Amino acid sequence: KELSDSKWNQSAAKVLEALLKGSRADLSKSFDELVIVPDGMLWFLPFEALQVTVGGQSQSLISRFRIRYAPTMSLSTAMQARRLKPTGNTAVILGKLYPRDDESVSKAAFDRLAAALPGTVALKSPPPGPNAAYKVFFDRLIVLDDLSINDQDPYGWTPAPIERGKAGGTLGDWMALPWGGPEEIVLPGFHTAAEDGMKKSARGMPGDEVFLSVCGLMSCGARTILLSRWRTGGQSSFDLVREFAQELPHTSPADAWQRAVMLETAAQLNAEAEPRIKRAATDETPLANHPFFWAGYMLIDSSQVAQKSAPQPAEPGGKLKKSDIPEAKSAEGEKPLDKAKSEKQNKK
Repeated sequence: KELSDSKWNQSAAKVLEALLKGSRADLSKSFDELVIVPDGMLWFLPFEALQVTVGGQSQSLISRFRIRYAPTMSLSTAMQARRLKPTGNTAVILGKLYPRDDESVSKAAFDRLAAALPGTVALKSPPPGPNAAYKVFFDRLIVLDDLSINDQDPYGWTPAPIERGKAGGTLGDWMALPWGGPEEIVLPGFHTAAEDGMKKSARGMPGDEVFLSVCGLMSCGARTILLSRWRTGGQSSFDLVREFAQELPHTSPADAWQRAVMLETAAQLNAEAEPRIKRAATDETPLANHPFFWAGYMLIDSSQVAQKSAPQPAEPGGKLKKSDIPEAKSAEGEKPLDKAKSEKQNKK
């Protein structure tokens, strides 16, 4: 019954109006991407679900443009564009995204993911090396398991819970040598204080535990992080992760995430596969368009994807064609610089 109620739209519109009061920002206009640098309580706010009125109709922000987050202003724009990786290895940790699930649930989700994303492997326990060192061998990490977050220590939780009960796998250990780790990390079992209405919060400024956890992962080499503010733990979680991950080798993370959300909001829910839905015998199965299922995820991304690869020789030792080399132009973008003019400008 709650999922079929659309009163949340009104609350979401009021929140956005309060945030933009006195601002010149107009989110009813068209643009490609919105980058959010949250602070304090705003780490828990699902901006994706906020509503703006366009043409007399209420629309969610995620339906209008791509959305990504950055922990600091400087990380909102990458210094160097990241090349897309059509090939790469993806490590998946299987567990119980919802505590009452059978292990076969995540195994079935892994099989569907592996079929859609080549190079995907399930990590076995114990790993052949220390958790903190083994992380450098993978381009992408997906954890289909409920994470035990240490509310008092943002570096005390384990990003890859493959060694239960063993020391050496916390985020703090990851930040030690050897440097490096997966560039893309997906954590649908992450928990924040938003899950229980802020009843439990870490010491200090609200949101610091998320901010520091994200910064810790990025210090280990992560450039794209998808984590959940609250855990839904059902089939919708697995579907969102699969749709997002399979598009990462081909497009930007923000574009891949917007696509995944739009597909999910138009899909029919499988109530039997959603452990947090209590269904009555007369209830009709709703669509997954309620923000409970998709707005809890936060895409942190500091990458700018280069859509075109640099020209490469046809074979090892080969030479680039003249047409592959861009013509040098002046600062004004007019005529090509000749050699004499270039030398004259260099002397100046």
